[in-house]
Amino acid sequence: MVWTRKITIAGIAVFFIAAGAVMFFHFRQFVPTERSVDAQKDFSDITFKNIDGQDVTLASMKGKPVVAYVWASWCERCVRDISSHALLQKEFGDAVMFAEVNRGEPLEIAKKFVDPKAGLFLFADGNDALYKALGGFSMPETIFIDKDGVVRNHTRGPMSTIDLRRRIQDSFAL
Repeated sequence: MVWTRKITIAGIAVFFIAAGAVMFFHFRQFVPTERSVDAQKDFSDITFKNIDGQDVTLASMKGKPVVAYVWASWCERCVRDISSHALLQKEFGDAVMFAEVNRGEPLEIAKKFVDPKAGLFLFADGNDALYKALGGFSMPETIFIDKDGVVRNHTRGPMSTIDLRRRIQDSFAL
């Protein structure tokens, strides 16, 4: 009887330890991580298609701080984040440009997920060039580029609206 009780208690303990480890590693992947950015890295020559299908580069966006959000339609969290970007775009107005950069999908697919009235700038990166240049391995990837074209911050993974607002204010001194 004593051995049965000890085995049961040990089994329960092992179960909770294993469950805790699984939860730790599962939820850990959703914590945004800030990546140190090599200020010398130049993304300015990467070309996207804008909503009208014209080629645009990051260099052409100089003069205004840019939050470049790299996302895809199959990333549910990414798609949900776009609505908070629209709210922040209204809040910051002309002080910041939100560039929603869809990775590896045709422009027609990307257009289905971004409301043209939201004030966001939609781009399709059909070759996935920005994601590759960032060394991307998570979704989404967010880079904060100052008005001179210098990358100030690179965050991997989703961010809450509050964290995104704070990162914008810190990166661009707004």
